Amino acid sequence: MKNIFLSTFTIFLILTSCSSDDNEGSIIVVPKLLTNTTSTYNGENSVGYEFVYNEAKKLIKQKRTDALNNEDEYVYNNENVVRINRSYDDNAIVSIAYTLLEYDGENKIKRLTQYDTDDNIRYDFLYTYSSENILLTRNIIGIVNNSNRFYDYEYNATENSLKRTQRTVSDAFEIYTFDNKKSPYTNIPYILKELTAAGMSLNVNNISKIEYYESGVITRTINYLNDYDNDDFLIKSTYTDINNNTRTYTYIYNK
Repeated sequence: MKNIFLSTFTIFLILTSCSSDDNEGSIIVVPKLLTNTTSTYNGENSVGYEFVYNEAKKLIKQKRTDALNNEDEYVYNNENVVRINRSYDDNAIVSIAYTLLEYDGENKIKRLTQYDTDDNIRYDFLYTYSSENILLTRNIIGIVNNSNRFYDYEYNATENSLKRTQRTVSDAFEIYTFDNKKSPYTNIPYILKELTAAGMSLNVNNISKIEYYESGVITRTINYLNDYDNDDFLIKSTYTDINNNTRTYTYIYNK
């Protein structure tokens, strides 16, 4: 089965400008934007992505920079991404997958549906939020294979941490702790990532630690070694995963 899940989902970025009183023109403020990422697995198997923006600094494409030629194209309705088209090569056969997004209000994703027309795959992601717009639940429904995974989220503002529990495995959960530095996606406000999920304010920070619990006892801890630039943006993150494999991610910006 192909991996059709998108590595990143972006929604919008507003370009700000101000005009001088003497009509000498406008000063365009260009935000610091992610342009390239690279991931390595045990020092090998490097995978890279390039991020392409339009003149208004909205993300319009994410392109994989290896032989697979995967490409995500973002379709907007006003300021919100409503569809993400993915094309990818699989044994020299070009396949198409796409994602549809529905919103609750201006920027909260309430439903995300992923399709793969080649393999007849469909997943629905349903989200609920607190009154402070923090994610409370995420329900992943496999329409074709009749699967259902329901996650509850509990955010601790004091610790800047997130507890994630799968309802069918109530005696096990994970706690994700975040730093106070800037995420590569800070200036792409409505990014959707696996760990931070949709609409969460934690998108502006980076994971620094994951703790795995079973029956109330920590069974494993993963610590992230993060490096930052002079603007406090993440430029490199290295950790050893649960299978003792070393993973390194690097990030390059437009300035």
